[in-house]
Amino acid sequence: MFAAALLMKSPPPAAASWTVVTLLTGADRAEALADWAREASGVEPVQLLKPRDTRAWLDLYFDDAPAARRFLKASESQRLVLGRSVRICRPRDWQRFWRRHFKVLTVGGRLRIVPEWSRVGRPPRGVRDLRIEPGLSFGTGTHFTTRFCLERLAVHCRGGRPRTMLDAGTGSGILAIAAVRLGAGRALATDNDPQALEAARDNARRNRTGARIRFAVADILAGAPRGRFDLVCANLYGPLLLESARALAAATRHTLLLSGIREIEADAVADAYAAEGLSEIVRDGDGEWCGLEFTRPAHRRSRGS
Repeated sequence: MFAAALLMKSPPPAAASWTVVTLLTGADRAEALADWAREASGVEPVQLLKPRDTRAWLDLYFDDAPAARRFLKASESQRLVLGRSVRICRPRDWQRFWRRHFKVLTVGGRLRIVPEWSRVGRPPRGVRDLRIEPGLSFGTGTHFTTRFCLERLAVHCRGGRPRTMLDAGTGSGILAIAAVRLGAGRALATDNDPQALEAARDNARRNRTGARIRFAVADILAGAPRGRFDLVCANLYGPLLLESARALAAATRHTLLLSGIREIEADAVADAYAAEGLSEIVRDGDGEWCGLEFTRPAHRRSRGS
């Protein structure tokens, strides 16, 4: 079974179909190849790994077939590439992928993530179900990056707290929905892809949380939403988190959760947010991926609130 190591939460570009270029490499070379592929194509790679396998695959989704062919040609001179293939992917193929690889998962002792198509009994006492249909979005809790955020939300969300939450780059909506299901007051969920937001709205209705979550098309690189939020969550990827440090820090009244960070990027990301006045209090990783939690020192919280 594949474990999808997703560098971003937003889906592939909205299109009737995508040209998908798949590159085969060694598992120990996947990050280096991903860096090259990102630079050469302008497309964010999706890493596919198998447990205990020495191989790794990178999928790059192109909504422009000529661009895919140019990238494929460029990959022929890349020594890290051990094999390559091209296929056409339509929305139903993406949905079929999730149905194969998205399984029931309990996170943080308080939340059970359930695929919409699964039939399960009542959750254990004290555990809430969260039903997700990923659609064309990323974000199911199966990868460390999302799981870190869910586990920290299980710590912070209960009894109407935090009162406000921002989920920047919401994807499937899983983090905003989880926060509200666990006890947060209300949430704003943003994404730069309207198609992802539509799937997120459907998931919110599925979990009866739509009245407490507002969804909005927004790009964090264009600036933070107006106002400040008690808790901000951004499960994106390292370079984007660096670029948006000022905006995300400005939106944070108390707690900031960041994930989608490679371990080798963690210090740089932590330094960028420390420079914005936040203090790192939690760092967790799985040897490849990392999540960070920051807090705003009490004497700085009232400013601009």
